[in-house]
Amino acid sequence: MRISLLLVLLTMLLITACKKEDGDTKASSVFQATEVLQQTHGKFYELAISNNYTPQQALMLTADWLLGQDGVASVNTFDSLYIDVVLNGGLQVSFNLNPVDDNGYSIFRGGGASSGNELRLFKSSGNSCTNAIPNDKVLIYAPAANEFYAPGELASVASLIGSSSKQLDVTVLADEFCTPASMANFANYGWVIIDAHGKPESVITGLKVSTDVNNPPTDEAELTALIKQQIGQTYLDMLLSGELKINADFDIKAGNLSGGFVNAADTNLLVYDIYVTTKYIKKLPKMPNTIIFGNMCYSGYGTATGSGLEPIRTTFLSLDPISYYGYTKQDGGSTAVTDWFAKKMEQWMIQRLVMDVDSTEIAHLKPDNTTEFSDTVLRGYEKLPRLYFKHYGDDTYCYTCGGKLKDSRDGQEYETVCIGNQVWMAENLNYNAPGSLCYDGAEANCTSYGRLYNFNTIMAGAAPSYANPSGVKGVCPQGWHVPSEIEWQVMLFNYGADSVAGAALRETSGWDAPNTGATNESGFNGKPAGYYNTTAYLGIGTQASWWTTTPSINDSTFALYVTTSNYYKSVARYAGERALHLSCRCVKD
Repeated sequence: MRISLLLVLLTMLLITACKKEDGDTKASSVFQATEVLQQTHGKFYELAISNNYTPQQALMLTADWLLGQDGVASVNTFDSLYIDVVLNGGLQVSFNLNPVDDNGYSIFRGGGASSGNELRLFKSSGNSCTNAIPNDKVLIYAPAANEFYAPGELASVASLIGSSSKQLDVTVLADEFCTPASMANFANYGWVIIDAHGKPESVITGLKVSTDVNNPPTDEAELTALIKQQIGQTYLDMLLSGELKINADFDIKAGNLSGGFVNAADTNLLVYDIYVTTKYIKKLPKMPNTIIFGNMCYSGYGTATGSGLEPIRTTFLSLDPISYYGYTKQDGGSTAVTDWFAKKMEQWMIQRLVMDVDSTEIAHLKPDNTTEFSDTVLRGYEKLPRLYFKHYGDDTYCYTCGGKLKDSRDGQEYETVCIGNQVWMAENLNYNAPGSLCYDGAEANCTSYGRLYNFNTIMAGAAPSYANPSGVKGVCPQGWHVPSEIEWQVMLFNYGADSVAGAALRETSGWDAPNTGATNESGFNGKPAGYYNTTAYLGIGTQASWWTTTPSINDSTFALYVTTSNYYKSVARYAGERALHLSCRCVKD
């Protein structure tokens, strides 16, 4: 929220008009909650401006002052930045300072490209794991995206995840789409990244409630009617039950956190952020197939909060996720995390967990796979205890690649494999397209080796292609295409020169001797399917050949194919007559 100095002055006037008489001990209500926040704004401003205290000093003195106010049961402060208030009736509200840079981006779990917080690539080393993350859907949950990311930056995160060879399905929920109800879908994802402002027992949502400074609600009935109109009866009930709470923040210029206040554009609206508390989070569906990354302040908080609510880390772990990642101090508590560090860890986890297929045990660690990262910027900034990026939960999961491909045309399923940034079928295509053949006319050979196709059949009317990717769906299932010669080159490059790459494609059994050097290290599962030369079937047991979409530059009636045999480690690329019947492998679009 951006609060101008004029707005704060107006708020002070409203406080004077609404101030309760001594002895007023009415039950805690939403109206009282907003009154307390307005009083907090006014007192903080008075101390910081009139008495010339630093923002941190003013906040701590404001917390002391709150303890003596009617209806306030307890007050907790965190890092001289946050005040959490519990009212006598049990409702909770919070007030926080929001240090921002010169462009208005949050410094703590916020910030934009202008602050040097661009996402960066890091290099890590991979490892193996024993369990596959069972869900390829990823959710980026960013309820305050405009405070965290410069335009286009969040989309780059999603693109980086989605463009990897793991072919993950990425959903981004930002700002007003990040509702408490949408959190109930976390269990439907394999990995959830919560890019949010956080507190020891709550997380910001995209819900907001605003009141007119010049015409504010005058009692509980008016305020609750206004809240109901803006966010609905369900969320109003959750506010009253303590599953949600109201938060107000005050922007200050960052630097050493005593640089003064931000004069945002004047507005007639007082806007409150709605946080979801651990009381609600604890009711979410269990998440046994989900990894949670709490990329927010206090996400690793695991000790008593002082508010009576369960700490955030303990709550998420009670939902039985595969793993939970958060920022934790050595004593089990947590603190604010700088945006620089949060983005660095986000990029690091994408690199290691998604691209390098590291396990949940080490995906958050430095390249030595032993040392935890810590937010050294914040430690030097405020002389706070070191804040570590930690992992909780199962150590043995990772993103594997491949899985099953089901051809919707005939229901056949194929194994697939990731090689570099490509996803290949790990079996020969067996779709019964017109003109395709089984070796020797035997269906059993189609079952074992896939069908044989001539060039025209695999192209299905498409023009030849040199491109990468080829863009030729051809005979392949929906979402897949016939590879060009350059796509084959890219794949084979992972296994060295042509003189040795053939061995990496071939299965170690099922070939006639000597099957020289075969390792199948690629997982390509190359089988000796043979071919048909228009007059005879040849090569079963000794040779595998696959079409490309690329024409011969010397003869328009020829096209290129890739072949390997049992006598050599090598792979070769030849031009052959288009009437030949060879095997076909498809690549995912």
